[in-house]
Amino acid sequence: MLRGSRPVPLLLVVALALASCGSDGDSDPDSSEGELRNAEDVRSEELVYGVDGAIGDAIELDGSTVLVEGVIVDGDDGGPWLAVDLRIENRSGSDIQFLDVGIVCAGNDESGGWQADSTIDLNAGIPADTFDEGTVNLLLPGDGRYGEEISECATPAVVRILPVPEPMSGTEVPAVVALPDELIADLNIAR
Repeated sequence: MLRGSRPVPLLLVVALALASCGSDGDSDPDSSEGELRNAEDVRSEELVYGVDGAIGDAIELDGSTVLVEGVIVDGDDGGPWLAVDLRIENRSGSDIQFLDVGIVCAGNDESGGWQADSTIDLNAGIPADTFDEGTVNLLLPGDGRYGEEISECATPAVVRILPVPEPMSGTEVPAVVALPDELIADLNIAR
């Protein structure tokens, strides 16, 4: 020990500093400092990043133009869907191998599927310098068409459209088209 040093006050200062950093055991994991977020919320936010647009907007992507011309609630005995009138123009100079299109609801990282009897085939691809248009019937997330209970779609909800090029680069950015809350309310009632 050094001559003239005062270990007691130094220890007291360190102890007080440590005590002020500690937890009393009653801390809330959602408190503002060191806040943890729900993983599903973060994943759903990641799913809907992209180029934002609205129904009727032509959204320019990397060599493609995406246009959602109209959306209505439709369905059959198996449940409801959104009938989405869609036009994709491929000016990229390379083929689009398929389209990844689905409904994404707030707080849910799962995208909904689509009905095979849609008038646009999302798996058919779009050759370079061509367009495709038609109606795609989009199902709510979790709707496997087996009569299972389907969760309500929370708002804000979007249609996410990703033209997947050939070859994939891994940096593709989707178009994200906002859906009106009233339309989602009608879809939820129909489920």
